Parts: sequence; structure tokens; C-alpha cells
Amino acid sequence: MMTDGERGRIGRIAARYEGLKQERSGFLSLWKSIGDLFLPGRYRDDTDTDAQRRIKLSPVVNSRPRLALRTLASGMQGGMTSPARPWFRLGLRQPWNGDGSGEVRKWLDDVTQAMITCLHHSNFYDAAHDTYEMLGAFGTALLIETADADGLRFMPVRAGEYVLDVDSRGRPDTFFRRISMTARQAAQQFGRDRLPDNMSAALKSPGQADTQRFEIVHGVFPAEDEPGSGDGRHAFASVYFTQEGQGATILEEGGYNMFPAFAPRWSATGLDVYGRSPAMDVLPDARSLQKMDAQLLRLQHLLADPPMMLDATLKGRGVDLNPGGKNFADLRSSGGAYALPVYSPMPAAVASAENAVLRAEERISAGLYSDLFRLLIDSTRRNVTATEIEAKQQEKMLLLGPVVERLHQEFLEPLIRRTFGLMREWNALPPMPDILRGENGEIEAPPIDVAFESVLAQAQKLMATTAIEQGLNFIARVASACPEALDIVHVDRTVRSYGERIGMPEGCLNDEGEVARIRKARAAAQSGDAEQAQAGEAIDMALKAAQAGKALSQTQAGAADGSLMAQLIGGLGRL
Repeated sequence: MMTDGERGRIGRIAARYEGLKQERSGFLSLWKSIGDLFLPGRYRDDTDTDAQRRIKLSPVVNSRPRLALRTLASGMQGGMTSPARPWFRLGLRQPWNGDGSGEVRKWLDDVTQAMITCLHHSNFYDAAHDTYEMLGAFGTALLIETADADGLRFMPVRAGEYVLDVDSRGRPDTFFRRISMTARQAAQQFGRDRLPDNMSAALKSPGQADTQRFEIVHGVFPAEDEPGSGDGRHAFASVYFTQEGQGATILEEGGYNMFPAFAPRWSATGLDVYGRSPAMDVLPDARSLQKMDAQLLRLQHLLADPPMMLDATLKGRGVDLNPGGKNFADLRSSGGAYALPVYSPMPAAVASAENAVLRAEERISAGLYSDLFRLLIDSTRRNVTATEIEAKQQEKMLLLGPVVERLHQEFLEPLIRRTFGLMREWNALPPMPDILRGENGEIEAPPIDVAFESVLAQAQKLMATTAIEQGLNFIARVASACPEALDIVHVDRTVRSYGERIGMPEGCLNDEGEVARIRKARAAAQSGDAEQAQAGEAIDMALKAAQAGKALSQTQAGAADGSLMAQLIGGLGRL
């Protein structure tokens, strides 16, 4: 039995849900049109009944919009989160003790591999493809991530089934979603004791527990928005409630430390809640394409099978107009005009209609970036590199750059951080090294930094390598005449910056401490070589002097005066 305070609180939460639905209402007709033409089955209206909750295929004549959107989703999947290649790596935010140590780098590599494996064992890549499709179609997507003892789970939510809200910085921090459950499913998730009377009655009624469905709303929002909501221990409150029967009823309350959903927008400005999509840009072309293609099919049908005008004498006898049919008549008496086409379109009209359809298809493909992503999908070589994409599609990559950056910020980076937190919570990460212990001696969660290594991310970074290469080439030409020009180049920073932009693994480069040790050892070795060279020269001089002394001692100056050395020594003694 709810108290008056609980009734007031759930009433305010339900009112907020209704208010957000009202703000979203302006997008529903647009989303429905896009769903019919581009993505059937991914839009659910509030008025859809249980009998209508199935894929409803609209009478579409030309499938190019749907195929172009499929190409867009596949291209985004392969270019940003390909399951066939690593697409991110972890680092530590600076400043952090031990960030450059080999032990920490090895731990980060192990964590990255553990996260990649965990994502492969989940349904992430299927859910990501659905997310990219809904982004390209509706401009906004909602993907929820949870975890349990069996691993990670991802749940895409259809357009029309959720509402969003953003914080003061334009970041989504609130969502409400509709869930259709049978009474048996609700009892399994929330328990029989928490169900309202109408659900309990359906649960006890034979045949209704598995067939009668109820609308349940799940809301997640900052706990400070509605004090007392959630479990009181987490930053975000989670509330399941139903509006069936007499007023709203709370079914379950909980919370999350991090926002459990990702709501990326293809394009958004300021504090916009819902985004704009490429499908919206080409929606007029998609609508006109259906009409033009229907007209083209009608013209082609008329050309292939035109209506005929037959002689009245054939009415009783019939006529065979099928290919190869044989008809017998007295052509001399009728002048050979027993059957004539009533109307046959001119071939020029058919060609004009075909050109109009092709132009509309090209605009739709260009608007959904099909020509760019076909480079990834249709290539006959497996090792398509980011360098080739940057060289062949640099202009289009510049157009796609803001979208890639927004998806990194609103989708992939929050996903990696939440996945890291969930795996740490469920003890699914490799043990942290002791160097990451805090001041109190306990191991603390380090400030994780995420770097993306997907094809599209590398292609964006490769645009900066052009400036590095051109600068080095210019300096090299100047240095041929003025060698002091090389003094301006900071070799270490240049190499590390270039390696980062081409996606070189961090383990391939030595950290600053290791570089310093190597250079110190090299300097010491060079110093030792110089000392050895000097010692060798001194020994050679001593040997030469000794040999010269021996030669002098053995050289006779004359029989009476003795050796030349003796005379020299004697002469020195007399000085």
C-alpha cells in the first residue's frame, strides 16, 4: 500500500513522463514517415495496439532508401566498431603515477583485450548495428547496457517508445521507455506481491496470464531531480511504474552509479534533445522516388502490354494476345486491321522517367554516404587501410568528421567507461598492479582515457599527418642549404605524434624513462669508446717510443764514442 508521499512522488514522475511525451510529439509524424520508407518495424506509435506490434510493411515500390540505410549502418559498423579488428585502446589520464611504466601499460593492454572479449561474447555488435540504423534514420537512438553474472547485455529501444531529456550541457541524462509485458512476465521480473490488482487478476485468469499485455514505464533520471526516488545510494534513480488501473503504481525502484543508457544524436545543436538524420535530408527524394518509380513501372507495363482495340467480329471468336499466339482471320476483307494498340507510350518518355528515377536514387545514396561506405564494403581486398580512405575520400571524410566526433563523445566513449565499470564491479578485469594503489594503500579505480583506433577514427587523424609530412619535407629541403634548420625539430614529439595519428600501438614505442636510459647507455658507451681510443693511441705512442729508444740504443755513433743513445744521455747530463 503506497503512502501519500509515494503517491505524490510517482504522480510527479508520471507527469514528467507525460510532459516529455508532449515535447516529443512534433517528431512522431516525421519518424513515422521515415520508418515507412527507410526502416519498417523500428518505429512504434503510442497508439499501436497489441495486434499491431508486428512489422508493418508499407507499400514501397523502390527499395533504394532501405538499401542505402543498410549500407550506412554496415559502413558505420565496419568503420567505427568492427568486430574483426581492435577499435579502441585504453590509457590513463595525466597526471597519474606510473602511467609510463611497462607494468601499467601491460595491464592496460590486458584490460583492453578482456573488454574486447567480453563485448564479443555479448550482443553488442548486433545492438550497435541496430543503433547505427536508427541513427541514420531517426537522428537519435537509445541503447541500454546492463550486466549480470552471465555478462553484458545491450537493449536497443525503438523510436516512439522512449522520451529523452538533457542536462544543462546538452548531454542526455534522462529517459523513459514503454515496455509491453504479459502478467506472467511482470510477475517474473517484479514479483507477484508488487503487481496492481488488474495484473494480479490477469495472472490468475486461465489464458490471460500469457496473452493479455500491460504497458509498463521504466524511467531513469538523476536522483536529485526527484528526492526519495531510487534506492538512495546511486546518482541515477531507476523507477518501474504502471499507469494501468487506478493511477500510477510503483513496481520496482533501484539506481545506477552511471547513466545506463547511451542516446547518441547524428546531429544536434545547443540543447536540442532529439537529433537530425541524413534520412531526413533525403526524405523528399525518397517520397518522390516512390511516385516516379510507380509511374515508370506503369509506363513500362503499358509499353510491354498496351491496351488493344479489336475488331468486333473477333468478340465471339476470341483472340490470343499471348507471345506466340496464333489467330486466324480474313485480313483482305478487313484491310489487315483486326487488332491495334489503343495507347503505347513513347520510348523517350520511358527513358526520361528512368533518368529521373536514377537521379533520385543517386541523391539518396549520396545523402546516406553510400559512395563512401561502399569503399569499405565492396573492396575486393581485406586490408583496406585508413590511408586509402583518406586519400580517396578526404572530402567526404571531412563531411563525416563531426558525426564521428559526436558518436565518440555520446556513444562509444561512455560505453567503454560504463563497460569498464561494470566489469570491475563483477570482478571481470585483470588484477591492477600495485603501482596503482592510492595514498591509503588501497587499489583505486584509475582515471581511464579512451583512444579510438577504428578505420574512421584513424582516417580523421591521418589528415593531421599530412601537415607533419609536408613540414618535415620543407625542413629537409631547407636543411640541405642551412643544416641549423634541423635544430627546430623535436624528434621525440614528432615521432610520437605521428605514431598516435596512424594508430601505432603504444607498446611499440618506449616510454620516456626507457628512452632516457637507452640514451644514457649509448652516451656512456660512446664515452668509453672515446677513452679506449685515447688509451690505444697512448699505447701506440709508447710502443713507438720504446722501439725508437731501442733503435737509438743500438745505433753506433762511432767506435770510440759508443752508441747514439749514450751520447745523447751524456750530452743531457752536461747541460
